[in-house]
Amino acid sequence: MAKTKDIISNIILDFIYESDRLASMRSISRYVYYDYYKLKEERDKQKEIIKKKRRKIQNSIYYLKKKGLIEYRENDKISLTRKGFLRFILDKSFRHRSKKNTTQGELYIVIFYIPENLRNIRNLFRKVLYNFSAEMIQKSVFLVREKQVYEYLKELAKTADIKDYVKFIIAYKIEK
Repeated sequence: MAKTKDIISNIILDFIYESDRLASMRSISRYVYYDYYKLKEERDKQKEIIKKKRRKIQNSIYYLKKKGLIEYRENDKISLTRKGFLRFILDKSFRHRSKKNTTQGELYIVIFYIPENLRNIRNLFRKVLYNFSAEMIQKSVFLVREKQVYEYLKELAKTADIKDYVKFIIAYKIEK
């Protein structure tokens, strides 16, 4: 009889152990499913964020193309147009507005005649001159007092491919 009680108690103990193990497996599986769905939800959110960023970039490219600031080259490469380059320099010059230098010495004169068909480029170039604190003598004649700005403007004219329309003069004395 004692043997039968031991066997029955062992069976009951095995059943309890197995039921605890099954219950814990169920809770583990719940955690696994919870983690899976949570990771899936995070991944879906990341995909949505990437879609929004991609859409924003595409809209920006469309806007820049529509305004004539960029153009497509071979193999779908994007490059700045002359107008886009000057617009970039305009923004850069606005942030780095120089102080007027009132020292005596060399003065630099920038004279330009950019044709009517390049009116936007002409206006952008004029704005860049203003932002670098050049003084307007006439509508297309500016006085620059700083050598670094003068050199920068010469490089800008070469890079923007408007050097044929712009003349640079170094003056030592201007009489009124």
